[in-house]
Amino acid sequence: MRKEYLAACLALGAAATADAASIGVNFSENDSNQGWINPAAPVGPTGIAAGNFNTTNNPPGSAILPTRAGSLASGTLSNLVDSNGSATTAAIAWNSSNTWWNSDGTADDQARLAVGYLDDGNSGISLTVTNIPYPEYRVYGLLASDQSATLYTTLDFSVNGTPVLGAPSQAYATMSSSVASTGSQWSLLTASQAGNYWLSGAQTAATLTITAPTRSGNSRGSITGIVIEQVPEPGSALLAAASLLGLAARRRRN
Repeated sequence: MRKEYLAACLALGAAATADAASIGVNFSENDSNQGWINPAAPVGPTGIAAGNFNTTNNPPGSAILPTRAGSLASGTLSNLVDSNGSATTAAIAWNSSNTWWNSDGTADDQARLAVGYLDDGNSGISLTVTNIPYPEYRVYGLLASDQSATLYTTLDFSVNGTPVLGAPSQAYATMSSSVASTGSQWSLLTASQAGNYWLSGAQTAATLTITAPTRSGNSRGSITGIVIEQVPEPGSALLAAASLLGLAARRRRN
């Protein structure tokens, strides 16, 4: 009987975690090379379906996407969809010097996500996401660069005024570099570990601001996308799991 209770508790805990959603935004280099061929393909470090990744050159949710007029170096998107394909209250505004591309190409869906990015250029990069619907969340910053070496120096990013890495760090210039070094297309970047995405601490503000400093030689602050991931709140499923554990303990005593 004890194993049955423990199994039920684990299942309830997993269900509570599965309820968490996230919002992904892909910064495109042009109007065509990042259209998704397979909207169901999981992309990015958290595996959001490609069709539910908001892209700056067009609305999400379709394999055939219309052209977005104007420069992709800056702009706005509203009613961002989440990882379940549902519209949210969140909106994003971004500003950068330029857009550019790396050598990841467009042969698969992961490459389409990574190939184009916001270029740091002469004025750095700033992103603001408003009306985030999650009481608590974490932010993934997905990096890309056209640097020819396997590794390049990424400048530090700021999330709501707090540095993410604490210092310039070594990043993989392409996903193929990441695969060759770690076996994974997406590798976590820290101040002491090379990678191609960083992860912030928990955030609670309904407005998110991300900034990167101006390029310094081959040291870059470019970014190809972000993911805002909900931190699940302890819900009724976890409370039910705790109740089951208590009941199991009482039965053992009896």
